[in-house]
Amino acid sequence: MTPLVAVRLAASLAHPAGSLPMAARIAFAAAVILAPTVLFVGFWRLLVRMRNGELVERVMSADRVAEESTTDDVAPPDLLEVLGSGGRG
Repeated sequence: MTPLVAVRLAASLAHPAGSLPMAARIAFAAAVILAPTVLFVGFWRLLVRMRNGELVERVMSADRVAEESTTDDVAPPDLLEVLGSGGRG
């Protein structure tokens, strides 16, 4: 919502001829405040429900690249060489 739209909406709600009852204003404010939280919690629950540990284990066990590479074979780069090259590998 742009600031101009917010100002026009506030002005139209404050106008005595077209003003909404106080209960409607409070209900509207509560809905606007609570809607992002409700949407986030619903999205989070959907992501948790979609997470499937068995599927992840199956994919990881079928990944041959992860089995072939070990961290013992890879030496960390020398800090002075990295700094001397300007961080370019």
